[in-house]
Amino acid sequence: EQRLVIDKLAFAGPDIDGDFSIEATLGANPHLSLAGNCQNTSVLNVTRIWPSNIAPPLHNWFLQHAQAGRIDKASIALDYDAAALDMIDHDRPVPDAALQMDLSISGASFTVLPGLAPVSGLSLAASVSGRRVNVTARQGFIETSPGHRLELADGGLTIADTGLKPTPATINARLTGGLDVVTSLLAVDSLKPYANLPLDPNSIKGQVDGRLYLDMKLGKPSNPEDTQVRVVATLNNFVAEKLIGKEKLDAGTLNFTLDRAGVKASGQGRMFGQPATIDLKKTGNEAGLATINVTLDDAARARLGWSNASIIGPVNARLVSPLGLIDEIKAQVDVDFTKASLDGLFPGFSKPAGKSAKASFAAAGDSDGTTLSQFVFEGGGALLRGTVDLARDGALQGGKFSQVRLSAGDDLHADLTKTGDGSKLVLRGATLDARPFLSLLINPPPDTGKEKSGSDLDVDFKVSQVTGQNRQVLSGVEGRFARRGGQVRQFQVAGKFGTAAVTGSLTGQGQLNLQSDNAGAFLAFTDLYRRMEGGDLTLGLRIGGGHSEGQVLIHDFRLRDEPALRRLVSEGSSVPNDRPLAPDARFDASAVEFQKLQASFVKTGGRIDLRDGIMYGPQIGTSLEGVVDFSRNFIDVKGTFVPAYGLNNFFARIPVIGLLLGGSSHEGLFAVNFRISGPASGPTLNINPLSAIAPGFLRKIFGVGDIPAGFQPKVPGQ
Repeated sequence: EQRLVIDKLAFAGPDIDGDFSIEATLGANPHLSLAGNCQNTSVLNVTRIWPSNIAPPLHNWFLQHAQAGRIDKASIALDYDAAALDMIDHDRPVPDAALQMDLSISGASFTVLPGLAPVSGLSLAASVSGRRVNVTARQGFIETSPGHRLELADGGLTIADTGLKPTPATINARLTGGLDVVTSLLAVDSLKPYANLPLDPNSIKGQVDGRLYLDMKLGKPSNPEDTQVRVVATLNNFVAEKLIGKEKLDAGTLNFTLDRAGVKASGQGRMFGQPATIDLKKTGNEAGLATINVTLDDAARARLGWSNASIIGPVNARLVSPLGLIDEIKAQVDVDFTKASLDGLFPGFSKPAGKSAKASFAAAGDSDGTTLSQFVFEGGGALLRGTVDLARDGALQGGKFSQVRLSAGDDLHADLTKTGDGSKLVLRGATLDARPFLSLLINPPPDTGKEKSGSDLDVDFKVSQVTGQNRQVLSGVEGRFARRGGQVRQFQVAGKFGTAAVTGSLTGQGQLNLQSDNAGAFLAFTDLYRRMEGGDLTLGLRIGGGHSEGQVLIHDFRLRDEPALRRLVSEGSSVPNDRPLAPDARFDASAVEFQKLQASFVKTGGRIDLRDGIMYGPQIGTSLEGVVDFSRNFIDVKGTFVPAYGLNNFFARIPVIGLLLGGSSHEGLFAVNFRISGPASGPTLNINPLSAIAPGFLRKIFGVGDIPAGFQPKVPGQ
């Protein structure tokens, strides 16, 4: 055996200061021990004299990446027996107990990835054993340009087993700083595979607070793919000037992760001036996607120019759109109208708040306009499917709808095109439920006076079957409708109730003429009256000035099972003491034939003022005048009932004597005054039997109440 002892080996100079003691034994049982200390020494110098067989992976990494730094204090102690020395000979790490090295380093600077600014200003504490390496970093920074840096803290480097080839190592650190620094770092080629975000770095800002993880493999054989970067952080005060198209996100707080799989971020912020939830995602080479959920109330939609009087209440919207597309729009949009009320969005449609209604579409557009493809609206019994075209300012340009269902039984399709200041609608289909439209016609909404020239509309329609009220069906319906400046300028319609034709037209003077060979079916179809059978109807209606004036004439019809008529016949066909008025006054009131009904009326909104109304046949006749108010569900009509009309009315036609005895030309020698009043769904009939014995010119005295000029009915309960 040979034994070598060096009690003290000292190094001294401007960048090195330390001493070592060495004891070595050679022979059958070789042994090596070393103990040393150094201080105030350059990291680069220590790296150069660092024996390559002591923690080789760490030594090699320092040798390749260290740029600056000073060792404030370091100590090393090794004790290699024959087995440990054999491990070194075979390039294997020694046991942990055979080596212990501790270092304290300040002002260190290391390169981490190619092209990435060095990590500088590091304060490190390192502990190295036979198989393990643990480096703790208390502070440091990465500076991309003067004044732009990311601060690093509470990090370090860990090697769990130096015996693995290549050797896995992990660097981690807390990082804080501006988003502008992060985006400039992500522009480095070595990091582009992780986060090549399609966002202009000059359009985004915010503060990053999170942790950086760098998994790598030291030594050979290792590849660039062995290096994995991962960031888990919070992004505060995030602002993206053009996140979706030209829409801005601000006041954002996002939690995000970045790794080789891509970037994911989620949190809250403000878009469209409203609080919103945000999800951002970019995977591989695919375009980044932004998912925005936002609730727009009435005020928010008004600020954005999206207000619509038909939509009242909050609307929830979900947008999924590629990131970074500034001059074009691409988004999948889902809109939930459940919390809003919809009324008049299209004719006859209404939905209260709380009832489900949703729309979805794919939006694609540029500076010329936007197309909403795969458009679907469903709710309140309505369904629309098709494509919608919008102008640059969001105004409706047109659309093609493969399915239009405004009510459950509808089977329609439609084309809508922009024409000057208005629109043209071509409607075709097999079936249409017209009941919502009829309700709107009978009881229209109040006139707000807000009609504009832009509301001009032309409608060309052709439908095989149109269902109305009371199970009435109008077949072969076709026609045209035109509105200009809020006024109806053209209207033509034709159809059939069975074999009975219905035609309608509007003249240039605003006169609507309507004819039907089945008056009973027409009145039941519109729900104006349900107990008439047959009859030839002629209706003239002059429209204008906020109201309509018209005359109605019906020939040769029958009233079946009319309760009011039955009571009039029962109570009005006899006078006190049951003395008959006329020989033929008693007859079957379940089916009464009439020759003529004629009346003049004024329609204002849902109210009809009736005057000069007469209705007569061989058996009975009556005169009518009064008010029917559909909007208030109220009726107040008075008249005179003439039994045995053919004979009774004969006296009314005798000059002078007829006026004294028979009253007006359509009253009789014997007649009864009556009045129908109350709710339209269940009015009360009042009859004055004393009027039956009064001469015609006195009959008004015994009336059951005249209707004064300008009468406004008081609705019960109001």
